[in-house]
Amino acid sequence: MPEKGRFASATDEQLKDDKWLRAHFKELQQAQERLDIAEKTILELQTSVKELSERIKKLES
Repeated sequence: MPEKGRFASATDEQLKDDKWLRAHFKELQQAQERLDIAEKTILELQTSVKELSERIKKLES
C-alpha cells in the first residue's frame, strides 16, 4: 500500500520530464500543422499542373 501523500508532490526529475514532454509535444503538433499545410499545397499544385496539361493538349490539337 502506498504511503499517505506519496504521490501528492512531483519530484524535480518528474517536473523536468513533464516540461520536456510538453515542449516536444508542442513541437510535434507544430510539425504536424506544417505537414498538413504542405500536403494541401502539394494537392493544389497537382491540380494546377493537371489543368495546365489538359489546356496544353487542347491547344496542341
